[in-house]
Amino acid sequence: MVSAVRSTWKFLSGLGGGLVKLLGYRDLLWQMIRTDLRGRYRGSLLGLSWTVVHPLVMIGIYILVFSRLMGARLAGHTDAPYAFGIYLCAALLPWNLFTEVMGRSTTVFLEHANLVKKMAFPNILLHLYVAGTAAVHAAIVMCLFLLFLLAVGQLPPLAALAAWILLTVLQLVLAMGLGLVASTLNVFFRDVGQIVTVLLQVGFWLTPIVYVADILPSPARRMLRFNLLARIAQGQQEAILNHGLPGPGLTAIVAVLALAVLAAGLACYAALRHGIPDEL
Repeated sequence: MVSAVRSTWKFLSGLGGGLVKLLGYRDLLWQMIRTDLRGRYRGSLLGLSWTVVHPLVMIGIYILVFSRLMGARLAGHTDAPYAFGIYLCAALLPWNLFTEVMGRSTTVFLEHANLVKKMAFPNILLHLYVAGTAAVHAAIVMCLFLLFLLAVGQLPPLAALAAWILLTVLQLVLAMGLGLVASTLNVFFRDVGQIVTVLLQVGFWLTPIVYVADILPSPARRMLRFNLLARIAQGQQEAILNHGLPGPGLTAIVAVLALAVLAAGLACYAALRHGIPDEL
């Protein structure tokens, strides 16, 4: 226990130097991200164009099915034909980023065991590669969504748009921290990957993304205050649909907790990183 604490402290105390060291691998990191994006569509005629086609079709389905065909309406937006689709995409697109980072991070050491055991580079670079790849893909999807909002005259003002982006970035930081913990523990306890999959499924339905919180009974609505992901989703929906700003208290809470989880993930990795190659 004492040795683990010392190892954690040593790692965190040298974090600044570690970040500088990671900058030396920025070319490798970018190459890994490009290779991953190209590898998804290797051999196809359209190649990287599918990174635009897939999200464009996905957004179109969300908007048409939930707002038009199903006739879904939101209270206070009965005259807005696309309101429910916008409400859905405002939180679902960032949620997809969160789940991709969490899912891929959890198994990243196992999937790249040969690199971890044989190559001399910071293993944590694999987490940055996963987060970077997911962020690039999410940025494409979100830009297409914003173009749709512009086309239908529902683009939020700059302040609300900045708030949406900020909450999404903090959600990404939260996913990176949780992913660090999950990936490290998954090396030693392989059931962690299955547990994370189940928790993401449960978390999705505990978060008002495909439904509105108003349909829940009063006790369930009160419980949402303790669900950080639900608070983030509601802030994102408020910014995009109502063009409102989430309270500064919410943003501060999300920022503090996201950074705290990231620090905990780094500490967990620092304490156990030397045993990772042996377990692989």
